[in-house]
Amino acid sequence: GEVHFREVFLEANAAWIAGLDSAFLHVHSAALPCLPAILDMPGLGAVEISNDPNGPRLPALIAAARRVQAAGKPLQISNWEHPLDDDEIRRIVTDLAPAGLCVTLQASSLSEARRLYALVFRELGGASSF
Repeated sequence: GEVHFREVFLEANAAWIAGLDSAFLHVHSAALPCLPAILDMPGLGAVEISNDPNGPRLPALIAAARRVQAAGKPLQISNWEHPLDDDEIRRIVTDLAPAGLCVTLQASSLSEARRLYALVFRELGGASSF
């Protein structure tokens, strides 16, 4: 949990990050309870959160993503090996702030990738930044 992360990992991770030009951390769902401590790491540039097959469900991921954004960190939210339906994708792009947000969606074909791109593009109101 968060206390254990602070006691055991925070200082070592902060020292490791200090030696890098840029640090982007992928956080598995099992690490979400550690997120407040992770966000306190000096030099952490951005965070990626993905929907692991073992959970948690999307509402918990969006809550975690909002914590990342509230900390002023760019956020990548991804679906790896666990497809999101169109309603879940809409929820991601409408419930999270677009500034600093990167949504990466796994597709099984070029036509599916184009369909997902169009869906996100429409939900963002055709914003030219996407």
